[in-house]
Amino acid sequence: MSERRNGIKHFTASALIEHQGRFLLLYHQKLGMWLYPGGHIEANEEPQDAIAREVKEETGLSASILSCGLSTDATLSLPIETVSELEVPLTILCERIHEDDGGQHWHIDMIYLCRLETSEVTTLDERADFKWVTPQEAETLSCPPELSSLMRRGLTVLDRYLEMMGGS
Repeated sequence: MSERRNGIKHFTASALIEHQGRFLLLYHQKLGMWLYPGGHIEANEEPQDAIAREVKEETGLSASILSCGLSTDATLSLPIETVSELEVPLTILCERIHEDDGGQHWHIDMIYLCRLETSEVTTLDERADFKWVTPQEAETLSCPPELSSLMRRGLTVLDRYLEMMGGS
C-alpha cells in the first residue's frame, strides 16, 4: 500500500452524464466549484444503485449507465444464482478529501459514464446551478483539475461504445 494513501477510505460513485458531447455539472456551494453528480455508497448498496439514487437526489432525473467494459469477445460463464457482473465504470479514482478540521480521508470513487433520456435533458436548462459543458469549457471553470481529461476519456469510450452498438 502506498504511504501517501494511508488513512480512512470511503467508497463513492459518481456519474459523468453526457449529452451531445457535453457533460452535466452541478455547482457545489460548500466547495465553491462545479462537479458531476455523485456521493457515498451506502451500506449494502451497490455502486449502480448509488448512481441512480445520487443522480435522482441531485438532479431529480434518471440516468442510464453505459458499461465501459467493451470487450464482448470474452464472455464470462457465471452461475447466475450466485454471481453477477456489475456495470464497469469509466475509471476508479482515489481522491484525497480535506476535512474542515485539517484532517483528510480518501474517496475511492467509481466514476460511471451515463446518459439521460433526451426528454429529461431540457428540464435542467433553466437552472443556474446546472451547466452542460464540453471538456474545453470545463477548463475555464472552477472544477477539479482532472475533470476535462475524464470528459475526454468519456467521449472516446462513448464513441467506441456507440460503434460497437451500431450507432446513436
